[in-house]
Amino acid sequence: MSITEHFASNNAPGYSLEETFDLPVRLDRAGKKAAIETELGKDSKRSDREIARVVGCDHKTVAAARERMGNSPPTPTQRRHMLISAAEDFSAKFPEMARAAP
Repeated sequence: MSITEHFASNNAPGYSLEETFDLPVRLDRAGKKAAIETELGKDSKRSDREIARVVGCDHKTVAAARERMGNSPPTPTQRRHMLISAAEDFSAKFPEMARAAP
């Protein structure tokens, strides 16, 4: 039995190969995807690069996962359209406060 198999078969809580030998954790694709989603769930306002450093992947991988989850911030163009729409709604609701066009 290899050492990896020994630790994998041991069901004792808190007893892992990485903790015992102080090895870095290497995640496969599914593991990284799950870790990214967990980190985004904790605090989605953190940058892609910060989450990538924690998980151990590329920032573009985090950006793709953020987009898949529908958790991506608006692009500058989308933000501009949202602001214009909000200003138009405000002007329609409060015409007396709307400034006269030059």
